[in-house]
Amino acid sequence: MPRSYNKRHRIGRLLFIAIWLCAACNAPRNNPFDPQNPRSPYVALEGHVQTQSLPRTALMGAAMFWKNSNRLAQTDAQGHFRFENLMPENDWLHIEKSGYKKDSVFVLWDGNKQIALDIFLNAMPVLENLQIATEILHQYFSNQEARLVAKAQISDQDNDVDSVFVKSEKLGLRKALDYDVDDKNYIATLKLFDLKVNNLEELIGEDFLVVVKDRAADEIVVGKSGIKRVIQDEIEFESPAGDQQVSSTPTFIWKRFRPGFPFTFTLEIFTFEGLVFQKSGLLAESISYTMETPLAPGEYLWVVWCVDEFQNRSRSKPASFIVMQ
Repeated sequence: MPRSYNKRHRIGRLLFIAIWLCAACNAPRNNPFDPQNPRSPYVALEGHVQTQSLPRTALMGAAMFWKNSNRLAQTDAQGHFRFENLMPENDWLHIEKSGYKKDSVFVLWDGNKQIALDIFLNAMPVLENLQIATEILHQYFSNQEARLVAKAQISDQDNDVDSVFVKSEKLGLRKALDYDVDDKNYIATLKLFDLKVNNLEELIGEDFLVVVKDRAADEIVVGKSGIKRVIQDEIEFESPAGDQQVSSTPTFIWKRFRPGFPFTFTLEIFTFEGLVFQKSGLLAESISYTMETPLAPGEYLWVVWCVDEFQNRSRSKPASFIVMQ
């Protein structure tokens, strides 16, 4: 057969296939599972799940639950999900992702055969550090002042923390923590009156919850901790005391202190205007500390703290001294 005939035959077949494909593309969609088929009873739901915080980031592994037909899907690396062959029944699409608040979207079909959603999840606040510790302040005119200090460091990817609370159902306690800009912690100090107890030792073993309230008014328990020890023993100072006159680099001396657990000392010096010096981490065997940086002439008070491994603290009575000109 002539070569030219074969060539024309092949070209004719290619043209026929191309024309057939074009016709097929424009042909009525008769597949009953094709949501674009106007006679199909089925619909499709798809979308993307991303972070609420900017820049938007796709969230892989978010669990999508379509309750009407008990269908589950999961987002891929691009945050994409898709449900096919659904009946067009209005319902809630539920979304869960570890580290993010649960969310849901109401889907109203309203005659649509396919709906695409953009969903943004709010990151859960994270408790970076928590201290629930006791403080005993020994006084001259009363035996002591006892208080509990709650200190929480919290991060939030979406920066939508409204307020932070320490909470105890048993005590009927709900106390707001104030944000310390310098310390970058949420802090609250509670006295026995706030705690409705006569002694902090009554609270050993009790859990205190830390609750974050976001700007949507949702409350999330981010952690809990409890009191492990109350340091009742008092550190006794020796000198300087009683307005003793000293040089600008005095040596502070206190009696040996052996409470029976690991601890360090913290020395603090005050004027009547506030704290002017602090030295933490002094060894448990220490009984003195000598100033290296001179103090300005004037009147001062000093105290020494015992601080255990849980940040529970006990403070000596204050002692006074005068730095001479």
